[in-house]
Amino acid sequence: MKIFVLSIRPEEKAQRTGGACFDILNVPVTRLEPIPVDYTDLIRSGVDCVAFTSSYGVRLFFKNAPVKNFRYFGIGKSTCEEVRKYGYDCEYPEKMDSEGLADMIISHCSGRKVALIRSANANEIVNEKIMGHVDFIDLRNYRAVNTNVDLTPYMAKEECMGIIVTSSMEAKIAMPAIKATGKPVYSIGSVTTKTLEEAGIHPAISGNSDFVDLVEKIKKYLCLV
Repeated sequence: MKIFVLSIRPEEKAQRTGGACFDILNVPVTRLEPIPVDYTDLIRSGVDCVAFTSSYGVRLFFKNAPVKNFRYFGIGKSTCEEVRKYGYDCEYPEKMDSEGLADMIISHCSGRKVALIRSANANEIVNEKIMGHVDFIDLRNYRAVNTNVDLTPYMAKEECMGIIVTSSMEAKIAMPAIKATGKPVYSIGSVTTKTLEEAGIHPAISGNSDFVDLVEKIKKYLCLV
């Protein structure tokens, strides 16, 4: 069997593009549940800029929003690529994480109203950092729910070359299996990395908020290319 790296993202966010010498096996530890949102609030409140922290949030917005003529921002490249599928431009920060997105909103949306559209489980970094700098509303259009899957049998396999962790929630769920097996951890985002490190788990590789970019780093690490 070919070696693999375990991904634990929700099925709605799963990407299975592996490296030159390994596959990506996705075993979701959470599932995503849409939250009903009245997007007409964006119109009534005079929103100019809309910022997303995930591609799933983007899809829900474009499926349900009656008006879509806004200036768009994403936390990273893949989030903006999802926006562009609907025919709209999207800007993302060089530092693809919550702090980078907050800085971009402050610098690009001064004097304008912003809508943050994200998960109910998201951290508070963006809204805390932009508070007092821009006027904004915070819309949570989905939530992540624990699937209660046991990761240890997957990580204990000899072919498993580590696990990709993309959020603090995933980190907390995966910690028992990570500690039990001692397999390498590859993390996305400074907040995720901090959550792991506070538990005594130090990622072999850390990346910004872009799954594909992290896989490229893992490829160099595992495949020696």
